[in-house]
Amino acid sequence: MPTAFNASVNQAPGIYVTQDTAGLIPASIIPFNRVYMVGPAGTGEYGRPIQIHSYEDALNVFGVAGITAAAIRLFFRNCPQGLMFFSRVPIAQTFEVQVTNTSGTFELGIDGNTVSYTAEAGDDASAIAAALGDLINNPLNGISKLVFSDVLPSSSDTLTLRALDPTGSALTATTSGDVDVTDVTGIEPRDLDYIWTIESSYDPDENRPGYLIAPEAFSELGPESTSVGQAMGQHAGRIGFNWVALVDGKPDLFTTEAMLEDGKRYTASQGELAYYARYVEDFEGIEVPLSAAVAGIALLRFREQGFQFPPAGTRYPIQGITRIVGPPIKRTHQEVLNPEGINVPRDLPNVGPCVYGARTRSDNPYFRFVHIPVVLSIISKTFEEAFTNEIFTAVDGAGVLFTRLKMTANAILYQVWKDGGLYGATPNDAYEVICGEINNPALSLEEGIVNLEAYVAPAPLMERMPIKVLRTAIGQVQITAQNVLSAA
Repeated sequence: MPTAFNASVNQAPGIYVTQDTAGLIPASIIPFNRVYMVGPAGTGEYGRPIQIHSYEDALNVFGVAGITAAAIRLFFRNCPQGLMFFSRVPIAQTFEVQVTNTSGTFELGIDGNTVSYTAEAGDDASAIAAALGDLINNPLNGISKLVFSDVLPSSSDTLTLRALDPTGSALTATTSGDVDVTDVTGIEPRDLDYIWTIESSYDPDENRPGYLIAPEAFSELGPESTSVGQAMGQHAGRIGFNWVALVDGKPDLFTTEAMLEDGKRYTASQGELAYYARYVEDFEGIEVPLSAAVAGIALLRFREQGFQFPPAGTRYPIQGITRIVGPPIKRTHQEVLNPEGINVPRDLPNVGPCVYGARTRSDNPYFRFVHIPVVLSIISKTFEEAFTNEIFTAVDGAGVLFTRLKMTANAILYQVWKDGGLYGATPNDAYEVICGEINNPALSLEEGIVNLEAYVAPAPLMERMPIKVLRTAIGQVQITAQNVLSAA
């Protein structure tokens, strides 16, 4: 049915009924209730997030094993009804190319795309290897679309070539001259395989906000895991995603200094990355990175209490484990670790093992705690979905569209405030929306831009609680209390 009467088209006498919408745009709050996990597996499609409903489901669909299997099992033990989407990490085909002479012409081909270099006077093997690497990586050469090259730091006369598409068909390498080539493709993914999966698996229009984890990368990759964690943080903070990356520490971080050194490798300008040191031992005796349990606790607490609560505290102890690996972590350790955003588990009396830290790796005090980016992500994604249908709407001069947008944003923020995600005794204390001529000058409108600004105060977190006990004289409790309060 038409939404408006068109006098130039509707010329016949009669009644013309139209239907349209008015007022605010109905919008549902977009939840932050899923976990995206990347890891190796024996079967299944590469680089596409597929929902798994249980540990047994992961075994049947992907044939997971080792740390990845243990992490999935730990996640579901902490949130049996949790939403997890698993992306299988491929293994890129890899060649080692070694220069064995220092004179003549050196030629290397990949699937018929060839580069060659003729040695110059004074060239040694490392110079020749570097020259071949530059030619391979030159975008003007066809070979650069298939592989990229790096010089191995431990052997400067050797190049390592990795397939750009780790899911593509097998490549064939050929050489002439004094060059040896060997296929050294491994059986376990490396850091670049994880990074490819993180960067290629997700679409902000299809994958709603959630936590990103990669437990096996940190358990098995050693120093290479740092680049994986950094890629996770960068991806979580990309426009359109608004995710939170839960990054694990390396194994065997048993001292405060070691945890600090490892954790400080990561930063998060707007709280998009949280770091968790120490591993836990599950019922099967496997030492598992903490992120899987944190993600499970996060989703469980979201379901039971709300999105504004962090995945930490004694109300939600870690399920499915026998102990925290390594020496006990005491308050004195956290006096150093916590201000630096190094989250750790604690084994507390009468509670057992629990996550006892809820900070991000951001230096910005506005993004200090891990629940803040979650609240902001929910608001941002809800705005995005609510206003999508308004794109390509004409802007009237009477402020009707501005009012509609503002009313919708206010309704969304009211619901977030009512649910406890924003701080304030009244809505006016918690948020303010501006959308009108004051922030939409003619120049912006001529460019097709309509600005809406939402000022929000997310609910803060009680992390520390000073309690003062004052001894008073008998019969003087009320008088003393009133005097103290008056003086304050």
